[in-house]
Amino acid sequence: MSLFIIVNVGATLSLLAPSPLELPAPLGAAVSGYGAALVAHPLATKGATALALSVSGDAVTQVASREPERGDSEARGEWFDARRNLGFGAFGGAYGLVQGALFDVLNESPAVAAAAAALQQEAAVPDRLG
Repeated sequence: MSLFIIVNVGATLSLLAPSPLELPAPLGAAVSGYGAALVAHPLATKGATALALSVSGDAVTQVASREPERGDSEARGEWFDARRNLGFGAFGGAYGLVQGALFDVLNESPAVAAAAAALQQEAAVPDRLG
């Protein structure tokens, strides 16, 4: 069985388990704020999330490797390439906006709904080969 995390606007996470997971106050407030932002401004929140994850992921990679990239930063002897990091952020943010908008369109599509219903029905049919 897959484990899905459902973010409520409250300070708990429901894990499709018998009881909700209680979070420490600061984390609960952050989850609550993020959930409220998703409800109020879904596309902007998705774009900002993608941007933050892209920038932080690249920063962790650069810091962990501590080796200069080839090009301008290597000539200056820097081990952190801010230009590269900004590029990752720009791409990640733009991709998050496009992906968020596309998923919203696809979720409203009758063709996608029909395909999802067909897949659910297929999954409910017992295996006849076994």
